[in-house]
Formats: sequence, C-alpha cells, structure tokens
Amino acid sequence: RDIPDFINQIEDGLLAEIRERIELITAAQLPDLYHNIDELEPAPGSVELLRYLAANRDLIGALLGPGGDQAFIKRIIDTAREAVVPRAQTGILGLALGTFFDYYVTYVVSAEVGLIQRWFERGLTESPEAMARIMTVIAFVRPGDLYGQPIDINVPEYGLKLLNLQLEDAADTVATVESNN
Repeated sequence: RDIPDFINQIEDGLLAEIRERIELITAAQLPDLYHNIDELEPAPGSVELLRYLAANRDLIGALLGPGGDQAFIKRIIDTAREAVVPRAQTGILGLALGTFFDYYVTYVVSAEVGLIQRWFERGLTESPEAMARIMTVIAFVRPGDLYGQPIDINVPEYGLKLLNLQLEDAADTVATVESNN
C-alpha cells in the first residue's frame, strides 16, 4: 500500500525465514551440542541460519548495522525468544524458571544477536561455518573460563534465593504502602 507497509512486509518475510532456521537450532539436544563442541562442529541448523543471513547481507546488514532499524533488531530478539523459550523450558529444573529464566533467555538471545551484528560490522570476514562454530562454543563459555577460574553456580538454588528475595521485596513494598496510608 505504501512505503511503511512495503518495509513491514519485507521484515515479516525475513523474520519468518529467520525463525524457521532458529527452530532448526532449537531442536538440538544438549548431549548433541556437547558432542558438536567436542568435535569442533557447529550447532545443528546454525550454519543454515548464518548462510541465509550472509546471502541477504545487503538488506540484513542495513537493518542490523550501526544506522540500522532498532525496531527490527527488537523484532529479531522477540522472534528468537518465542522460538527458543518453549524448547529451553523442556527438561529444565523448575526452580530455574521464573524471573531468572526470563532474564537468562533474554541475555542469551540478545548476546547471539549481538554476535551477528558484530559479524556484519566486521564485513562477514568469517565464513558462516566458522562463525557457527564460534557461536556454538561461546554460548557455553562462562567468564571465569577465560581466566582458568571457572565459576560454578548452583542455578536452581540461586533462582530460588532470587525468587525469595523478590517475594520479600514485594512484602516490604506492601508494608510500606500500608504504613503510609
């Protein structure tokens, strides 16, 4: 109908293609990913996603780049979250769900989009295969690992403590409001 509608249709098409490829990645099981990392192989489906992005580099690069469309970047993150969350919740410890899980998924998806943005900024110098290998491993690197000092966190325990702190904060807020009335 008009230019905004045209842009929206292009973005919708890109997002549908991207989501299909993300769903291939989310189908992987953790043991498969560990095996792929041991064998220096990319996560299943990741090469296909990166090849698609590279094949459409002019359009996607313009949308993701420094002068790109922040609303489109948000839509990519939201699309990836929608594809990842149901799979990520499969088999997860119940204590890790809730606020902690929500922020965790946001962190991971945003980080992956950031890596893709950086890849585009660097002119796609790494092949889709090399970049897929990098992204597969980075998803499992903890900051302490880079310094030979891995940080072991009991995530379910931490999630439960966080939930309890949130409940205490909420109770404190209610008590403060009631005392001010």
